[in-house]
Amino acid sequence: TNWVNYNTGNSPLPSDHVRALGEDPSGPIWVGTTSGLAKLADTTWTIFDFMAMGGESNHVSAISTYGTDSLWVGLINGGLLNLRSATLTYFTLANSGINDNTILGIARDSGADLWMAAPASAAIYYHNLAFFNYNNFNSGNPSLSMNAVALDGNEKPWFSSFDRGVVHFDGQNWQHYVPANSAVPDQYLHAIAYDSGRGLIWGGTATQGLFSLNPAVITATDPLWQSDLQVYPNPATDRIKIAGTAYLNGKLTLRDTRGRIVKSAQMQGGADWEMAISLAEGIYFVELDLPAGRKVIQLKVKPAG
Repeated sequence: TNWVNYNTGNSPLPSDHVRALGEDPSGPIWVGTTSGLAKLADTTWTIFDFMAMGGESNHVSAISTYGTDSLWVGLINGGLLNLRSATLTYFTLANSGINDNTILGIARDSGADLWMAAPASAAIYYHNLAFFNYNNFNSGNPSLSMNAVALDGNEKPWFSSFDRGVVHFDGQNWQHYVPANSAVPDQYLHAIAYDSGRGLIWGGTATQGLFSLNPAVITATDPLWQSDLQVYPNPATDRIKIAGTAYLNGKLTLRDTRGRIVKSAQMQGGADWEMAISLAEGIYFVELDLPAGRKVIQLKVKPAG
């Protein structure tokens, strides 16, 4: 037959409300519902009731597969879950550094790191067993609420946001595209995907349908984004310099990944400005409040030597 319909009346599917799908490399389909996770292998169903397995929620909102019987699962009010060969590991507000118990989107890169979209803490990055939260308080990310994420050909994340259109992180800088500064037709987005064949980003909007953009040529009318303002060296050890003399005469605030201020200073113009730092190895954010506006640049600090 051309059509097959599975529902709670003719199959073990936990709910008729299906929110997420994923394909296992070995062939089975993973089905995320509001009442649990299901695996369909040919005609055999396997059901996962997370509430009965020590979890906080059965409401599946995102799936990212990465190997046979191996996947990441985002939950509504249940955090992040890793299922690997029938072993479950939960990451929640109570037991990890994740800052949101609801995960709406997951994208996994080739290095096994994760980017996640969350409604209350925006962008979440999982690297080396640690969570890093990027929001509009501790980074240049302009939105506090994301609902989907996709990785481009360079494995950099693009997010659809509830209020700031398309949001992109290139590894150092954040930029958003809305009708006011670009050709993106709506600032309220629900979905995003990367078209690897054509190199395009596709977005689904709340009121203006579907659009695509070419990340290689898109621009935004943001003077700080287009400027040559930069922080170097990056990674840094014991000092940093701010390049772009036209944008100096402002305040610099250095924050850690939790948004805590670790150092601040008033910059002076006339030449590239320099500041000594003494920080533990890790990720920080250089927040620049300047006459032309505000910009946040990610800074990596590494040990000297």
